[in-house]
Amino acid sequence: MEPKDLMATVSVVMLHSLIGCLILSNAELQVLLLFKLPPIHSSFLQKMTIESVNKRLN
Repeated sequence: MEPKDLMATVSVVMLHSLIGCLILSNAELQVLLLFKLPPIHSSFLQKMTIESVNKRLN
């Protein structure tokens, strides 16, 4: 396997797990974001993530 193939595979896997994380409920999401991120980024990312989840569900 070429290194760049490996990188592509890794990024696809990371993307999939990220999408998996996005399908958490909003409450779980808020808790995760509060613990993992500084407050300024947290609210922005929360809004972005919740918007993308809503788009995906609609």
